[in-house]
Amino acid sequence: MGDRELGKARVAVTSDYEAWRNRRGVAQSSTTPTTSARNEGLQTQIDALTQRIEIMGAQMRALEEKEQESILTIDGLRRQGKKKDHEIERLKDQCADANEQTIRTSKTARTSSDSQLQEITAKTAHLEAESAKQAQTIKELSEGLLKARLDIRQEREANRRLTKSLSELRHKEKEGLAQYDQVLQEKDRAVEKLNELQALVVHQEAKIKEAQ
Repeated sequence: MGDRELGKARVAVTSDYEAWRNRRGVAQSSTTPTTSARNEGLQTQIDALTQRIEIMGAQMRALEEKEQESILTIDGLRRQGKKKDHEIERLKDQCADANEQTIRTSKTARTSSDSQLQEITAKTAHLEAESAKQAQTIKELSEGLLKARLDIRQEREANRRLTKSLSELRHKEKEGLAQYDQVLQEKDRAVEKLNELQALVVHQEAKIKEAQ
């Protein structure tokens, strides 16, 4: 972070002092504290974690949508299953009535009743087979729903851990910026001191020249 972001005016080294250093072959020191590089590294980690959290959030939303779709599908199949169960019960009642009627009627009428009974029995068997197939589908969807919910819990836990890591990194970044600010303040004080010393040296050199 630069001086503008910190909201502070920088203390500049005077041109006279720089010229004085150059005359004596003193190398200019780096004006970028090592803390800055550390902060950039933290920011890179924060950006990467933030991106991962956003991706995981999208994955969680997709899983939640899948969960809702599964719930609606299962509910629909269960309603259909109940309707089939009612139809099966109705057909069974018809079978019982047909059996009683067969017992009471003559041989000629019994042939017609037997045919009707066979038709009802076949229809009942077909509905029972469909009902069993539907029950298996509901079972498979329920298992898929449980897995989807488990995946959502795992994603939420992973997201919680990443969010915690991100919070810790941001705390470190805040500490780093505070340290960076402190380094800049110390540097400002050092530059002020150097300027004072430079002024003193220039003054002493002038006095020496006058004495000569």
